[in-house]
Amino acid sequence: MTPLYQVVIDDIKAQIARGLLKPGDKIGSTQELCAKYEVSRTVIAHALTILKAEGVVEGAQGRGVFITQQS
Repeated sequence: MTPLYQVVIDDIKAQIARGLLKPGDKIGSTQELCAKYEVSRTVIAHALTILKAEGVVEGAQGRGVFITQQS
C-alpha cells in the first residue's frame, strides 16, 4: 500500500507533468491541501518537505506553497 504522503507527492507531480500546475502556481496552504486530499497536517507537511527538498515546490510563509521555476 502506498503511503498517503506519497499519494500527495505523486498527484502534485502528475499535475505538473500534465501542465495543470505551472511554475509560480500556488498549490494551496497546508489547510487547503489537507481538505483536498483528506489527510492530516502531518501527512501534508511530510509530502511538502520532500517536494521542497526535491526542488519541486517552495513555501512562502503566510502565502502558501508554489511550484518552483525549475519544476
